[in-house]
Amino acid sequence: MLRFVLFVVDLFRWLPWWGALAVLAGLAVGFWALARYFLYQLERDVIKAVSEEGKPLEDALVSVHSVEAAPVPTEPSPLDLDPDDENFDPDLDGTVPTDEAADYFWIDASIAPQDPAATWDPSLLTLVAGDFEAEEELEFCREMALLHTLEVWHDGEFAPRGEGHMAGPQRLRMLFAVPHGLKEAKFAYHFTYFGRLALPTPIEAVVSH
Repeated sequence: MLRFVLFVVDLFRWLPWWGALAVLAGLAVGFWALARYFLYQLERDVIKAVSEEGKPLEDALVSVHSVEAAPVPTEPSPLDLDPDDENFDPDLDGTVPTDEAADYFWIDASIAPQDPAATWDPSLLTLVAGDFEAEEELEFCREMALLHTLEVWHDGEFAPRGEGHMAGPQRLRMLFAVPHGLKEAKFAYHFTYFGRLALPTPIEAVVSH
């Protein structure tokens, strides 16, 4: 800081006041432009990194075997974080769902990456509105369905599965919490969208009639 003050003093000593001000203004503009450039590069790096995470399921093939309305779960999601996890959120993790929050559907589907050797984490799948089209990079869809329960087809039956990467095509049974009123949906994985499915009438709506 002292060196900068001495630099400014020397400017006014050796240059006319307007010349010194011009030099300082030029430095300010230069620093501003440099900061903007670094922020832009940081933003691009973040967007690229997130986009790369979704690459394994870009244009993935989806075979939907069944979609069934389900009652509201009576237990927290097995995918919730443990209280010892530094990212644990007491308002989200370990909470029991309510019927006011969302409709629930079991979806049995096979998902096959274009690259049979691609690794991906099924626990990070979500659903978004079928007609959602992002207008900017990393734009969130307001109608997003979150995964409550995940099961993976193994040795002729479905088995519970937590987070973690798997390789290649997988048949999954997933319980999603879907925003009320959503009728058409598609899968989302790190802002990569694929597949399409129709959602039936929720159980609560059937019961109420």
